[in-house]
Amino acid sequence: MIGVAGDRGCGLNGVFSQVGTYPDWSPYKDYVVPDNITFHYRDLWRPNRYTGLWKFMARTTDNILDLKGWQAAPYKQNRGSTIRR
Repeated sequence: MIGVAGDRGCGLNGVFSQVGTYPDWSPYKDYVVPDNITFHYRDLWRPNRYTGLWKFMARTTDNILDLKGWQAAPYKQNRGSTIRR
């Protein structure tokens, strides 16, 4: 369906951060923060029931996944969750 909330960025869940770019001396440049938030902070979504056109963001805001991608490696989120359209 075109024009529904999921097409406009509504109905998004995720674990993500901006990529570090400044200042030059920063220890948080590149993907240091997104990688730590995504893979090392033990944030976990699990058994949820979604209704509608849900999408998920992982690592960065331009990495939008469907539920199967969100549940698969390397993210391994929302095991046991379902989406009803």
